[in-house]
Amino acid sequence: MVWQQSSLHFATLTLTLTLELLSFTPPPTLAQSQVTPSTQNSWGVGETSVYEPPTDIGAPTRTESGSTREPKKCPKDKKFPNQALTALIPKDPKYIYLALTVEGRPTFFVYVPQTSARMGEFILKDDSDKDVYRTNLTLPIGPGIVSFKLPANAPELEDKKSYHWFFVIRCNPEERNRDLDVDGWILRTQLQSSIENELQNTTPRDRVKLYRQYKIWHEALATLADLRRSNPNDSQLATEWKELLESAGQGEFAQAPILNQ
Repeated sequence: MVWQQSSLHFATLTLTLTLELLSFTPPPTLAQSQVTPSTQNSWGVGETSVYEPPTDIGAPTRTESGSTREPKKCPKDKKFPNQALTALIPKDPKYIYLALTVEGRPTFFVYVPQTSARMGEFILKDDSDKDVYRTNLTLPIGPGIVSFKLPANAPELEDKKSYHWFFVIRCNPEERNRDLDVDGWILRTQLQSSIENELQNTTPRDRVKLYRQYKIWHEALATLADLRRSNPNDSQLATEWKELLESAGQGEFAQAPILNQ
């Protein structure tokens, strides 16, 4: 398993999470921010707007090309011509971004392809590469989007601290060098009390829009995924889900089934 140590020395970086997120003047409320239907998409922002992960908090540059590569598969899975194991986080060819969360025990999302492997693993490390939490997982029978929420017995993420997480497919439990894995970085932050109040006093759909405005990726994705699970035939939610994934460069997974937790 390749942990990309050379690019991930966050311990030496100063995470200046007095971030604009905590110090800037909050954008207008949802009612104030609405624009005419002809110039807005379902997120209440301009059609050309995309998700912009924070770049001023120590995100390292990638050590390999961001170009498309042949999907890696377990040796027995060559007959499955589908997408690769993918972490559903905003992607960029130059940077490994720290996607933001406001939860102590957030939810992580991964696209798992069709595979003969039945065992997986979730690993969470701190910015010094020390284990914080790890657990074994049972993989789904078919392909789809899998979510994993840190359980109550896992340590809460500390505020203003970055963590490195991994989702692993064990192709052969006896030969761990054959594992497939994807990874991402996450950082917990806090919102101003006025923003938190607005989040608590709005509907889940509008909450997604607020998370989007404040670049809180993990909760935007988790809230919308819950809505889609509860309302599988809602075409508007399907559109919003597609737009969210597209805004993060993950539009190819918009039609993938969202599997139950």
